[in-house]
Amino acid sequence: MASNPTKTSNIEDKTDFWRIPGVNYRNGIYVVDLGKVLLNNGSSKTQDRWAEDSRKAIPKGEFHVGDFPLYHALFKALYERRTDHTTEEARRFISDNMVNSG
Repeated sequence: MASNPTKTSNIEDKTDFWRIPGVNYRNGIYVVDLGKVLLNNGSSKTQDRWAEDSRKAIPKGEFHVGDFPLYHALFKALYERRTDHTTEEARRFISDNMVNSG
């Protein structure tokens, strides 16, 4: 089995986000940046409003809401690096915010 250095690289802890390499998403391997603060400071919006905000943010390279396949790929990448301390911080951020936003 060939090794893929990107896939096994640890995530980077930046000031405002985590940079997660090796995210296998839609037939490609990507680096995904996960913000350390919820979009819109955690305030709710309709699904249509989030979609419209994302359409505007993507061309600008800004943080935006992803689709479910992206989140699945991100969760899998974090799981594969579960022994890394920085990965645990990102995983905890996701878990806490999923529980608290319910």
